Amino acid sequence: MSKLITNEALRMLSDFANGACINFYVTPEGEHVREKTCKRLSKQFDKRTFNRLKDLGLITFSSVYHCGIQWLQYRISTKGWEVFNART
Repeated sequence: MSKLITNEALRMLSDFANGACINFYVTPEGEHVREKTCKRLSKQFDKRTFNRLKDLGLITFSSVYHCGIQWLQYRISTKGWEVFNART
């Protein structure tokens, strides 16, 4: 799974100060997505950390379609973001 994140999700990071969740999107492996619409969340946000947070219930996901491409829409809780930041 690639770890691409939309610019929209990056802008939502400021919402964490208010205890909000963040949405970010991961494309299926091998999908081509234009660089101008996607960014990596962090090189340190690796698959192991991601799966650990998901196993702890700190990340949830659903499947959405946008422009004919299926995306997995993830939501990370504020606590999940704190756990991630404590590890980096």
